[in-house]
Amino acid sequence: RQGVDKFIICRGWLGECFDAHRETLGEGVTFVDCPRFSSTGMLETMRLAAEHLDPGGFYMVYGDILFRPSVAQKLRESEAGLSVVVHGAAPGVQSKGFPEVEAVTTSGMGPSRLVRRIGKGRRIKQEEMAGEFSGMLKVDATARDVVDEALARLWLQGGSGTGDAAAS
Repeated sequence: RQGVDKFIICRGWLGECFDAHRETLGEGVTFVDCPRFSSTGMLETMRLAAEHLDPGGFYMVYGDILFRPSVAQKLRESEAGLSVVVHGAAPGVQSKGFPEVEAVTTSGMGPSRLVRRIGKGRRIKQEEMAGEFSGMLKVDATARDVVDEALARLWLQGGSGTGDAAAS
């Protein structure tokens, strides 16, 4: 749906459950195992998935979220080089609570609004939150080099992007 025909599914806890559904998932699905899932975060998962990405744009979606097709459509139609879906209704209230959400801060207004920070424990005060990261982003071909460079720096500085040294 929404014009996406290649999927990279990064598997952590109980990831082998996908094996039984390989045939029903259809063409274009690649499984990537994340053996350190319990001690690393999203950046380590992205590092492992990046090896399987084709040149050009891509979408990243958490596997444990549900969203309406209209959200995916709006993300697809976004003209920004990097687009992030933010849930702005009472951030952290309908979920695990503020300390456990991936808080988002922004600057500006409307379509030109910029995301300044995303993450747990990123020195964000609850009153500064614009919302909670919804686990969906789009990187188009024009932003791919910038995103690849930024991720490479994070992995180099923090190993897996968690502050721990990367596994050898």
